[in-house]
Amino acid sequence: MNQIYDLMQIIKTSEQRGQELMIDSFVIGYLFGKGNLKNKEDLEKFIEQLNDLKHKIDIGDQFPTSRDDFILNSLGNLIMMIKKRKRNQERVKEKQILWLRQHLQTLKQIQKKEETEKQQTQTNSKKPKTQQPQKSGMQTRQSTTQSTAEQKKEQQKNE
Repeated sequence: MNQIYDLMQIIKTSEQRGQELMIDSFVIGYLFGKGNLKNKEDLEKFIEQLNDLKHKIDIGDQFPTSRDDFILNSLGNLIMMIKKRKRNQERVKEKQILWLRQHLQTLKQIQKKEETEKQQTQTNSKKPKTQQPQKSGMQTRQSTTQSTAEQKKEQQKNE
């Protein structure tokens, strides 16, 4: 743990404050993780380069963007990896949007079909139902009962 505190003290000597100090800390951590900085001496050299650059910017020998350029060059392919990840995320979003549009269109078609069927059902239910004529030769129970009763009456009259 003491080594980390030692490294933090070295980072503090970069004479940066606030956001620039946070950026320096991030870049240094990344460079250690990547293996570009391996020990205290490498870190001290890197901080010395940052300090020289800061002084040149302060006296006007360098543009303020030169510090950003130096950091971006130090990060190397990290920036390219970030850009590639953003492009991939954009492609995924485009594919998701396309998929959603296709399925939304399918859902709209299904909904339209269901509405049409519902309207047809409502239209059919509003039409009055007419009784279909009975087929000749077939008798219903009621007509059979009536004819039997009539036959009995006729028999009684005849007697």
